Amino acid sequence: RRQPRNEEIARLSGLEDIKNYESRGYTGFLDFGHTAPDYKNIFGLGLSGLLERLERHAEGEHTESERKYYEAGIRVWRAALKYVERAANEACNERQATALRALAKRPPETLYEAIQLSFLYYVIQHRFDGANVRTLGRLDEIYEPFRAADIAAGRLDEEGVRRLVSD
Repeated sequence: RRQPRNEEIARLSGLEDIKNYESRGYTGFLDFGHTAPDYKNIFGLGLSGLLERLERHAEGEHTESERKYYEAGIRVWRAALKYVERAANEACNERQATALRALAKRPPETLYEAIQLSFLYYVIQHRFDGANVRTLGRLDEIYEPFRAADIAAGRLDEEGVRRLVSD
């Protein structure tokens, strides 16, 4: 498999990243930053829950600087949720579109949604925050509750899990 040229990687946009991920053509960016997302909160609250938490913290008395900080953060997260909705409209298939629409409203419930959210958060942090994600974390620990729930509910068997994470 040939390595992409720098200009090919530079050409990737956020929506193209998501489409390419689904088609297994995503290659990542040339370098990773020095951040490690708090996946416990990301997966526990979901993207909309992160916004709601920020809005709750913004309530009450704050200095002018703090007020501007919260307003900017809220504006960014609202834009991020609109981005997710646009990504759903550009999805490669109905499964991905359904997962993205759900992730704009609630935390992930399935392994597929959890994987989508990991990638989505990576793109959002990179595009909106301008900080590359240094580590994707302990994916085995992050995804295990979703894998176990999918198997218990009969949505996946072990072979289905292998296909989902290896394709």
